Amino acid sequence: MRAYQGKGVGGGSLVNMAIYLPPESERLRRALPMVDQDSFYNKYLPRALATLGDGEPSQRLIDSEFYQYSRVGIAFADKAGFKSSVLRGGYDYGYMEQELDAKVPLSALGGEAGFGNNHGKKSLDKTYLAEALASGRLTIHSLHVVKRITMNPSGGYVVQVDNIDTKGAVLASKEFTCTHLFIGAGSMATSELLVRARERGDLPNLNAAVGTKWGPNGDIFVALDNPDGSPTGAHQSTVPSHYFVTTDAANRKVISEFAPLPVGIPIQQSLIIVVADNPEAGYFKYDATNDTVNLVWARSQNEPSVAAAKFVFDKINASAGTKYSSVVAFQDGALFGDTVTYHPVGGVPLGEATDAYGRINGHPGLYVVDGSLIPIGIGANPSLTISSLAERNIEQVLATDLAG
Repeated sequence: MRAYQGKGVGGGSLVNMAIYLPPESERLRRALPMVDQDSFYNKYLPRALATLGDGEPSQRLIDSEFYQYSRVGIAFADKAGFKSSVLRGGYDYGYMEQELDAKVPLSALGGEAGFGNNHGKKSLDKTYLAEALASGRLTIHSLHVVKRITMNPSGGYVVQVDNIDTKGAVLASKEFTCTHLFIGAGSMATSELLVRARERGDLPNLNAAVGTKWGPNGDIFVALDNPDGSPTGAHQSTVPSHYFVTTDAANRKVISEFAPLPVGIPIQQSLIIVVADNPEAGYFKYDATNDTVNLVWARSQNEPSVAAAKFVFDKINASAGTKYSSVVAFQDGALFGDTVTYHPVGGVPLGEATDAYGRINGHPGLYVVDGSLIPIGIGANPSLTISSLAERNIEQVLATDLAG
């Protein structure tokens, strides 16, 4: 399994596609039973969206050449009886309109997406971090890599970091001390840091739940060869516009998002990101011989997700005349991309490795605020759920642990 990560000022928001899809109530209840549904959907989710930005592409954009791939996907889904909906997200769609009119530098319409976006995307450096910097109470140390977290004999914590240059060479090693430490390194890195700290004895009171219940959020990639007369276009917006929801053979919800495949030449292939409901979990294991932490996840664990994707897209192939692509290649020639996730979650499950608000059990003043709190999967692109959960948790921490 390869998990995409954003390592920079803005984290995963630097490399995601700015899709803000709320989880369905049943999936939220199953993943995070300690979270009150009413306050999550009516208070914290709107609060997160107010900062992240919430919009959708105009009909003019959808009708443009840059969303030909979406219109083709919608037509295929419609033939199979699946109704498509517009994806809302954190891109500046007014800026995208100006891109369309050639008034500003191209960004989403110029192929910028999973490896960064220079202009229109409202990544965290333009939202939450910008607000925090404006307060005068935040200092950002970029190009500082956290290597180790230990207990401070005089109380609190010591964070050991390497200051690197842009090529990764270490310029200096430093230590920061603090009484309260909030970890927001993302599912992969937060899990790695904490599992290593537990196994080395740096944070000896971490419990056995740390490093468990990791999942790829049910991500599966599907590529189709389209019938003649269904080109997806040489120019494609990298911010998706539409998706549809249906169920698999076991009546579990499946989300399918029409994704861009911007190769710069006219093509007749469609790419879809499927988010299935997969109960399988991985875990992180420490290797003392080389001081590394490795994800333990077998490819076979994605079989429930592959089966869900196949159930849905067999129907589309039968009705729309598409077929699984012989042009877009996945690992080992597989029909489905089952070895990559854009949405790693879990590793520090809320209510098990932490209390109900992200306080790490056994270590007062130590908190987790990222997607590692969400066990296995949430059934939707997780960025909005992560931000909403952080809003919920930090409100409680501020009112109790940091009051006054």
